[in-house]
Amino acid sequence: MEFIASFDKFGAIYKPKLKQESNNYKTVLGGIISIMIYLISFLYFCYKILEFGKNEINPIQSIAYEYTENLTISDNQDMLSFQIQGTKINPFNKSAQILVPMMIFQGTNVWTDSLFYGYEDIYNNQEIDFNTQIYSPKNLSLQNGQGDYPHRILIGLQVCNQYQHKNCANEEIIDQFFNQNNLLIKTTVITEQYNSFKRNINNMTTELDFAIDRNSTFYQRIIMQAQLLQIDEGPLLPSINSKWIFSDLQVQTQSLGKGFKSDLDAVFLTELSMSFVTQRKVVQYIKVSQVLADVGSIFSSLMLFSIIISSLNEFLMEEELLQQVIGIYYPQFCQLQFKRFFNFGPIKEVRFKDKSLNLEQFLQFYKKAKTIAKNKLTIHSSIYQTSRLQFAIQGLIARESLKKLNFQGIKLNLNYVSTYKSPRENQICQSKSSVIEYQEIEDLVNLQFTDEDFDLFEQDDHKQNEKQQIVEDNQVQQLNLNDIQQIDI
Repeated sequence: MEFIASFDKFGAIYKPKLKQESNNYKTVLGGIISIMIYLISFLYFCYKILEFGKNEINPIQSIAYEYTENLTISDNQDMLSFQIQGTKINPFNKSAQILVPMMIFQGTNVWTDSLFYGYEDIYNNQEIDFNTQIYSPKNLSLQNGQGDYPHRILIGLQVCNQYQHKNCANEEIIDQFFNQNNLLIKTTVITEQYNSFKRNINNMTTELDFAIDRNSTFYQRIIMQAQLLQIDEGPLLPSINSKWIFSDLQVQTQSLGKGFKSDLDAVFLTELSMSFVTQRKVVQYIKVSQVLADVGSIFSSLMLFSIIISSLNEFLMEEELLQQVIGIYYPQFCQLQFKRFFNFGPIKEVRFKDKSLNLEQFLQFYKKAKTIAKNKLTIHSSIYQTSRLQFAIQGLIARESLKKLNFQGIKLNLNYVSTYKSPRENQICQSKSSVIEYQEIEDLVNLQFTDEDFDLFEQDDHKQNEKQQIVEDNQVQQLNLNDIQQIDI
């Protein structure tokens, strides 16, 4: 059991009291600093908890770029839309069509894996808003495959041709449409960004405006960049939610000549694809443990002041101890009044019964007295002085009498342990019990003490040599006396 107890790191250590009423030396200044530290730490803790509850603490965010293949993302929102501006003529009128939308889904093999999505399907799918003249492809799905041209979507606007389409407007209306000034087509692309303060995903709109020219084809390539969004919202333990979103895009534009129209007759062509380079974004919200750690770091910083206060308290405690020791030998010392700078600086004035003392002479005495008092507070000095008292007592009392002191003690009055007795029996027991009465002992001898008594029993090399010489002289004298007595006999 003793072996197990040797590993105990919580063993209690006895600390003797400096004063009867407390174990530690405490000051008003230390109490004020402690209250300020606790108050500031508590207010900062409340502020951080309130900030944590309102989600006003910035989360930890990190972004890494990765190379990802064969990733498919389906977007049910209207992430892409085209609007004709600068015209009062509706180019998507079913009975008089001017611009006919088309869509081609192309795989890794550009032409063999193509899927044509005609304008009739677009009309049936209600992808055109005739009031606002907006064309919004629905249910787009992108995949980044292998090769120079990954899976992509071609979206175009062709001029209605009566040989290929139905319900085309006459040439006069078509010419009137293209002859309008400020005829533009606005491309709107919607990406998503996570709002860490509101904890939701917001749509971010990118708008691109281009002029429409009947004799040329305007080509734009939109490359979407995917992002794996990972959100850790657990207040105590990790709780990660993941989602793929389109967070960014790249746009490449080019104007194509009449040679391109021979392959694909269109005034506007958009190629939509997804990049191989993806993002991984991790959003980690602050947990309760991190808030407590933050508060703890501030508290630790404030506790640096405790080093200064502790040093100050050690200085004041030592000064008070030294004054108490000096006051034991010099009772009048306790009646002195000291004036210091901020109560712990150098002594500026010393007064005794409303009279000022010579400061220079007193400081010389006080310096010497403190040196002696410091020596008396050491364990070595205490043991040494106790040993001197032991030798002094042994010189006055016989050794056998001193040994009997080991068996002396105060006998306990154990009458209260007995069983119940009658009041009469209790009265008899109380009359027989021993009662120790302490009387004040008055010393009628007027002892005269000097400053040398304060330095008595100090173990100094010089004084020790003198004392040793005195002892040897006494021994020599004692031997001489014994020799004389033997001669007389």
